Amino acid sequence: MRILKAALPVVALLASVIGVHAQTVQTVLPYPLGIQGVAVDYVAGRTYVLLPAFNADGSTAIQVLDAKSDAVLATYSSPGSAAIAVNVLTGRLYVAGTVVSATNPSGYESEVFVLNQKTGAVLATIPVSANSGSGINSLVADPLHFKVYAANATDNAITVINSKTNTVTASLDLAGQTPIVVAMNAFSGTLFATLGNNQVAVYNPYTKVLKYAAYGTTTYGLAADPIQNVEYVTDAEYPGTVGVLTAKGATKTSENVGYYPTGVDVDFVTNRIYVANQGDGTIQSFTGNKGETSLTSDNTVTSDANDVKVNPVTQKIYGVGSVSLTILSEE
Repeated sequence: MRILKAALPVVALLASVIGVHAQTVQTVLPYPLGIQGVAVDYVAGRTYVLLPAFNADGSTAIQVLDAKSDAVLATYSSPGSAAIAVNVLTGRLYVAGTVVSATNPSGYESEVFVLNQKTGAVLATIPVSANSGSGINSLVADPLHFKVYAANATDNAITVINSKTNTVTASLDLAGQTPIVVAMNAFSGTLFATLGNNQVAVYNPYTKVLKYAAYGTTTYGLAADPIQNVEYVTDAEYPGTVGVLTAKGATKTSENVGYYPTGVDVDFVTNRIYVANQGDGTIQSFTGNKGETSLTSDNTVTSDANDVKVNPVTQKIYGVGSVSLTILSEE
């Protein structure tokens, strides 16, 4: 069994002796039929790419990449095509999708599937919504608190799943607001969700209190930093901004970025933040300053990216584009 708490100090030690420079493109992997999402398992050294219509029969596949060499380790079918996440402690994969149902009045059902990360075998199927709607927009796995959160756009709620029993334990009603992206702080367990307006939902799983924080006009991209205990939020406007919010939702700083920033992630070891500007085809990088009261822009790379993911161990950045995956290094 992997020991996440033991792995993180090792990562921090490695980062302390490795210099960090402007990111450079290492390779571009073409996926002409599109990419729906990427999940990074930095403990196992694997990257999972969710590929709708990838198989010859038009079904969805997951391609597994080696985190160091970027070589394809495996490709297997996926029962879901909407979103993907990985638990870095157990290695379990989670994918979301909407399937035809003969029993629900709507004729559809949104589900989360638990997969064996090596074979793609379905280990469990978790019903999320029996209603017809937009389905599940995003997934995030909490490795230390045994939860999976689904951005349930059909019901305008966040569905809480117990990852030990693979059952739904709660539904967090968002008062008619639609969750776009969910992220969580693995240390504190605090959950965040962008809502596509000027609000970010903030949920404390211990007090079970759901609050709303104000930021921007069109909150979209989202990432949580467990070390700095902050969240990074993009305002997907023309041009846009990236904001640093406290764990309670107060804005610490807001920095200008490119056009329509729809993705953001953080290397919590090197304290570097990456923003995918969909509107102008760039990935911007920032260095967090002490206390994250400001961010310093240090590089911009051309990339077809609507989202971005980071591996803090290999210090690689994945620019998730419409038809390609751009892999960059922080060095």
